[in-house]
Amino acid sequence: MSAGEEARAHVRIAGHRLALVPKAPFVIERTAEGVHVTHAGMLARLRVVGESLRYIVDGGARGLHDLMIAVDTDYTGPFRLETSDFVCAWPVGFSLASPDRDGPFLFDLLPAAADGESGADCLLFMAGPYTRELCPSVDALVGEGRAEAAREEHATHTAIEVVYEHRGEVYRQRHARFELGDYVFVLTAQGPAATFQLASDAAREMAGSFRT
Repeated sequence: MSAGEEARAHVRIAGHRLALVPKAPFVIERTAEGVHVTHAGMLARLRVVGESLRYIVDGGARGLHDLMIAVDTDYTGPFRLETSDFVCAWPVGFSLASPDRDGPFLFDLLPAAADGESGADCLLFMAGPYTRELCPSVDALVGEGRAEAAREEHATHTAIEVVYEHRGEVYRQRHARFELGDYVFVLTAQGPAATFQLASDAAREMAGSFRT
C-alpha cells in the first residue's frame, strides 16, 4: 500500500437504511443507541434515530469521512455484516474489527466479556475466498493435535468442532465451511473450553443467517 493510501475494509455493517464502510484498521462496537467506531485514534459515536443518523466525532476527526463512508441502503433491519460475496448476522456481545495479522482474513469478532465470563479470550473470524482445491472439505481445516468432537451437515455449510490443548489449557475450535460458486469461505470460532459457549452460539447464529 502506497503512502497516503487508505487500507480497504473487507466488510461493512448495514441496517436502519444505512451502510457504514469503515477505514482499516477499525473497531466497531454496538451500543444501545447505535455504534461506536474507532480508527487511527479517532472516535465516532453514531446514533440511529428513525431513518436518520446522528453522530459526534472526537480524537481529532474532522468529520465522519475521516473514519468511514456512510451510504443509504434499502435494508431496514438491525445491523448486519455485509461483504461483496455474502451477508450474515452480527451477533450481540461481539465487536467487529479489522484483522491484525496477514492472511486471507475478512474480519474478526471480539467478545465484550470480562475474565471468566462466557466468551472471554475467544475469537471469531471469517477467512476466504479459498479455492476448492485449497480447502476441499472441513477435514482440511483440522490441524495437528486436534481431536474431532462434533460434525454437522447443513444445507448451506458443513461444520466441525475440535478439541486441543493450548498452553496447558483445553481449547475448542469450530469451523463452518461455505461453498460459493468456485470458492470457499470459512468461519472459525476458537477459545478456552471453559468460556467457549458464547463464541459457539455466535458462530451458529452467523452460519444460520449466511446467504448470498
